[in-house]
Amino acid sequence: MTYLNQRHFASTIGILLLVLIFLVIRYRMRPPKRAKLALSPEPVPVQPNPSSEIVGITGSEAATRSENVLEPTGDVASAELIAAQPNPSSEIAGVTGSDAATRPQDLLEPRGDFTSTSIATEPKEEVVVPAERFRDTLPGFIFSGVLLGLLPMWNSAVYIGAAAVLGALFVLFSLRLQMLALAIPAGLIALPQMLYLTGGSGRIPMPRLIHWGYTIDQPTAANVLKYLGFTFGFKWLLIALALVFANNLQRRLFLAVSSLLAVAFCFQFTIEVLANQKFIHTWVIVANLFVAFGLWRLWRLSLVGTTVPGKLVASALFLLIIPGGVIDFFPIHNTGWSEVTYRNDPLIDWLKKNTTPRDIFLTDRFVNHPILMAGRRVFYGWPYYSWGAGYDAAKRDKVYTELFESKDPWKVYHLLKENGIAYVAYDNAVRQAQFIRRPNQELYATYFPKVYDATQYNGMIIYKVPDTPPPKLSSLPESVSNMFEGGKGTGKGEFDLPAGIAVDGNGNVLVADTNNRRIEKFSPTGSFLTIIGQGELAAPNGIAVDRNGNLYVADAGNHHVQKLAPDGTFIAEWKGPDAGFYGPRRVAIGSDNSIYVVDQGHTRIVKFNPDGQVLTMWGSKGNGDGQFDDPASVAVDPATNKVYVADPRNGRIQVFDSDGKFLTKWLIPEWKGKPYGFEDLAIDSKAGRLYASSTNINAVFIFDLNGNRIGSLTPKPPDQLEGPSALALTDRKLYVLNMFGNHVSVIDL
Repeated sequence: MTYLNQRHFASTIGILLLVLIFLVIRYRMRPPKRAKLALSPEPVPVQPNPSSEIVGITGSEAATRSENVLEPTGDVASAELIAAQPNPSSEIAGVTGSDAATRPQDLLEPRGDFTSTSIATEPKEEVVVPAERFRDTLPGFIFSGVLLGLLPMWNSAVYIGAAAVLGALFVLFSLRLQMLALAIPAGLIALPQMLYLTGGSGRIPMPRLIHWGYTIDQPTAANVLKYLGFTFGFKWLLIALALVFANNLQRRLFLAVSSLLAVAFCFQFTIEVLANQKFIHTWVIVANLFVAFGLWRLWRLSLVGTTVPGKLVASALFLLIIPGGVIDFFPIHNTGWSEVTYRNDPLIDWLKKNTTPRDIFLTDRFVNHPILMAGRRVFYGWPYYSWGAGYDAAKRDKVYTELFESKDPWKVYHLLKENGIAYVAYDNAVRQAQFIRRPNQELYATYFPKVYDATQYNGMIIYKVPDTPPPKLSSLPESVSNMFEGGKGTGKGEFDLPAGIAVDGNGNVLVADTNNRRIEKFSPTGSFLTIIGQGELAAPNGIAVDRNGNLYVADAGNHHVQKLAPDGTFIAEWKGPDAGFYGPRRVAIGSDNSIYVVDQGHTRIVKFNPDGQVLTMWGSKGNGDGQFDDPASVAVDPATNKVYVADPRNGRIQVFDSDGKFLTKWLIPEWKGKPYGFEDLAIDSKAGRLYASSTNINAVFIFDLNGNRIGSLTPKPPDQLEGPSALALTDRKLYVLNMFGNHVSVIDL
């Protein structure tokens, strides 16, 4: 799939292979040393000193082929043939071993009209093969360097891998001056590309370069060997066989290419682990050439005078290798594809006529978006590529979401201008995207001119961002987020992992903005009103409001409950009984104004009167009746004064009377074993319903007051639950606080 989806990767590997083939040819063409041939009337003997680096032909194979080594052909005299081969290069394929035994009689067998007597008449002479001039060897190396220098913008991983391989070749082989001639243009052409790719704003700090075992978890030497063994399997045996029969040049070439494995396991160039896999992919291609050579050698191997055993083993191994290649075709067959019409396309034609290549479009995050295919820039394409290149994708995610969700036209306009966005393309992919909870197309339709209606392209409409604020927009004051829009942040109306919610007597909604150490107050319509407790709270969780409007805040960070006046003025601080609270989580108020506190750290419920006097407490750690395991919430039925406690780790709701006497329990299997500890309860005594949130599965369950589950609730699309952590009831509405989504959902009952 890597080669299918990243065809540029396969293409750059092809260029690297072309350069390697060129280098191997040049190494085999090294100028031979001076050689002397003494010609005599005697028949010419078999060549006495075959090259030591020629690929060996051993055993019976040589016995059938040795007679042909010096056979002349055509009209050239045998003496001329021998003179042209005074001392074969030490790195040319040769004939040795078992194959030689089958071929000794053909070495001197002449062809055509020439006989050995014609050779005997030639005088003795010294033949010198002239060496190629140094400057004549340079063009091929320089051209190869130019090819490699073009790779970074094509695929930088292959360029880095090529640098490692060529560096190893420089050390292991001669022709070092020529290799420098290759390296200089490769480096000069690649340098500006690498600077461009590693520069730019918005990048996160890069990791350390030297990182042993980065490609795998628990990087011990044994695990690396295990990983390579699993990846390449029994092919290692064929590689070993190939290296046994290989000549010196081939072994050194394999060693140089294996530097790619060292790069893959010792260096980290990006935060994307899969980037290092590309070095292994490149190595695999070259390694498979040695696998093929090993199979070929095994096929021709003679044992006890026969090649049948070798052929059988080679055939079996071949059949074992083939299924792996067949399996690789399944992803190709099953993958999807997209087609983008470029010629005679209305959208493409409009873009080319009315926009410039420098214009930036805010679009759906689609890797093959037609606007991108038209040669126009997009604000945020497929996030994986920017993240893998080291850019702060999370920061871009936040801006992208705000641009498509914010209901504040002033904020949206300024964000568009700050990011240089000229056009906004709104289509069904944006309207229905899971990461865009509440699309704001109405805002764009109201304040931005529509310049193109491309509804045939998945309902796309393109809006123009004006150079100056529209008149209607400029008269609007800069507003803040409302609680339904929310968003992660520290601004007004924004949240950071909020954990508690309550409604006062006027219908105003109070939200415990836990990580921002404050309480935010909103109107019944969701508009931001004010901030309470800034600088006084450490980690506000549960909130409750009594009939006088006083607030009770469970501050898990300070391990106390704080009582505040309706305007947020401090009234009292309750530290709890005995050793005090430890992580108080929730607060509930009974019909008699008694206050119930979930002391989660001490696995108990503590009951106070309005003045902070402890009335009773109950609970201990365990799974028996009346015991808890990190209780998460408490709720009181005002009609019966029954107390309901969420005990999510034990997968149940326990019911008590107002003095803590155990009455019954309701099982909730979805809670057991995987709660977040923020499950909440809310009771509607008039309707006879209890609502229980499940943070781990983004659900709100409905029970009657006899413990029978009736169903579940979800908000109207496109709103959705994202870690529901707290519930509040008012006027046939259920407010659900989304801890992970940092906003409030409302469900009509």
